[in-house]
Amino acid sequence: WRKRPLRRLLLTNGLYPLIYNQEMAVSTDLVQRMNARPLGRLLGKEGILMHNAVEVDRFGTFELAQEEARARLGLEPQATLIGAVGRLAPEKGIDLLLHALALVHKSDPEVQLLLAGAGRSRAALEALATELGIRDHVHFLGPVRNIEVFYRALDVFVSSSYFEGLPTVILEAALAGTPIVSTRTAGALEALGNAAPTAHLTPIGDVPALAEGIMAQLHDHSRATLLASAARHQVEQNFSLDRVAREHAELYTRLMRKS
Repeated sequence: WRKRPLRRLLLTNGLYPLIYNQEMAVSTDLVQRMNARPLGRLLGKEGILMHNAVEVDRFGTFELAQEEARARLGLEPQATLIGAVGRLAPEKGIDLLLHALALVHKSDPEVQLLLAGAGRSRAALEALATELGIRDHVHFLGPVRNIEVFYRALDVFVSSSYFEGLPTVILEAALAGTPIVSTRTAGALEALGNAAPTAHLTPIGDVPALAEGIMAQLHDHSRATLLASAARHQVEQNFSLDRVAREHAELYTRLMRKS
């Protein structure tokens, strides 16, 4: 879409509202954006919320000790590991995470960062890590096949994105029982719930706050464990594959009855 802004304007704001029966989005924020489009409002077509889903049986009941997970991945059993999963792209804010790690190293220079994923920003991020003097502590793993093992190996999972619709990686990390630090994107807030604390949340783009959140989750183990347990319960209740599949089936049934 970045390369074709006129096509985006034509399709999403013009053509789509004329031809779809029902439009859905994965988060409340995206539904509100869809419903703000003039043509959709004129036609009386409102979007509905339909969350992303995650395999609870794969991530939530995957009982594997951290030591064994690290052994499978060839990682040091006693290392302090934080990690992120996703495309290495500007919107994911990995540059913020690297700057935060440089701040963390001022008080805890042994913390290692594992990045699972590939993308066009890898070379620039490697250069930034070198510039910040932390290149030896940042590990670009590329795509990771057994991602559930990766989550279990971490001490803290970090999402430093500038924007998220509904981040599946946060859902997965929560089910794996990994303490989470995340920027306050609309999608992260929806994934983690707003009623009770489930993670350490920081303002978008605030590097010192991100570093502080990482340190808090690493060193306050009792609070980190409580937050991780609450996050896991939140995801199990609201984002299971079975639940979302039923919601899709009900939607398709209603649409077929209307037609």
